[in-house]
Amino acid sequence: MAKSGPYRRCLETIESFAHKVAQVIWGGEILDHGNHGGDLYNPNSQKFSEVKASGLSNGPIIEESQMLRNCESINHESYIFVCYCNRQEYKGKIRNMPVRIIRSHGVKGLLEFLSQNTTCVFVVPTPILYALYLSEIRLGRIRTYNMKDRTKTYFRLRYPDLTALMEQKFEKFGLNPKHYSSSKENRVITIDGRKITLEIGRVLISEDQKSDSFDVSDFESVSHPA
Repeated sequence: MAKSGPYRRCLETIESFAHKVAQVIWGGEILDHGNHGGDLYNPNSQKFSEVKASGLSNGPIIEESQMLRNCESINHESYIFVCYCNRQEYKGKIRNMPVRIIRSHGVKGLLEFLSQNTTCVFVVPTPILYALYLSEIRLGRIRTYNMKDRTKTYFRLRYPDLTALMEQKFEKFGLNPKHYSSSKENRVITIDGRKITLEIGRVLISEDQKSDSFDVSDFESVSHPA
């Protein structure tokens, strides 16, 4: 069933906000929704990036077929995860806030909320995301759902896994730590006149690994329970 009303406006507002944040950090141009290349395109490097926004209490949801298509493309560089604190105390209970805010304060109120509560951004090379995907398969956490016209398979990228990458715990995902590193920086950016204080984490691949981090033939052998 298609999402509508405040829920849809909430998702669209969060997505647009995340694209602007990612653009400031990664550069490039924001592409039209549904562009198969990605959400951002950098004309200098001629590379694409995908942008995902997520509350810290759950983590971004990755659609399998899109992710595998991006992994197979030599022009897809990274995934950018824009994370915000989505749960706060409200009427005596800890609740998920974005939809409540857009209902009571509209898009402007939600943008203020996101500006105040977006705390971190992770820039993860596409091959690294593939390693996390394989880890999710091993743990049996890939889920397939019957949609109106076809089935779709998803996995959720958990915040502790992103934190593990920043702590350089690459062995957890079957990666050789000699070939990867991470960096962090604190930065204040401005989006539509609003200042946002962020911690930006990046996973880095050594130069000798960039050309062959994963064998594309591995994509053909991946299988998991439906």
